[in-house]
Amino acid sequence: MAVATRTGTVTVNPAFLREVKEIHEELWQKLRECRCRAAEPVENAEEAAQFRQLLDELLERLARHFTVEETCGYFENPLEVAPHLATRCDQLRREHASLYLELLAIVDHADVLLDSGEAPRLWVAVQSAFIAFDDRLKAHEEAEAELIQAAFTQDFGGEG
Repeated sequence: MAVATRTGTVTVNPAFLREVKEIHEELWQKLRECRCRAAEPVENAEEAAQFRQLLDELLERLARHFTVEETCGYFENPLEVAPHLATRCDQLRREHASLYLELLAIVDHADVLLDSGEAPRLWVAVQSAFIAFDDRLKAHEEAEAELIQAAFTQDFGGEG
């Protein structure tokens, strides 16, 4: 039995994608703040609530960032695209949803801990989850930077 799959082609606009990354300084600042909080022990409910607020602000900025990337940095059905770039573009663009949902789950977990009144004692789970998320986000951003470089190389006659 044959299974139908989506075969639309997607590519990247490297100049716009690079610009999107450069203009979202608030996102990168919020990430730095969350990294610092994740590395420090949570001593009380107030500190837990502050970290939870930072995570919520990060989630909001990440959603905007991914929306702009998908709107301006990627586009579907180009006239011409190298197959290896199309595959990488599609994979990286699809990662946006999973990264967003992962951070949303961390924020939800933080809410549960705060509501339970045991946030400081159990907060290490939220911190560990954030650190794992941050590692995946860093890998994603590095892969997009490589994609941008490959697209520029191909546009200027390189082999990509």
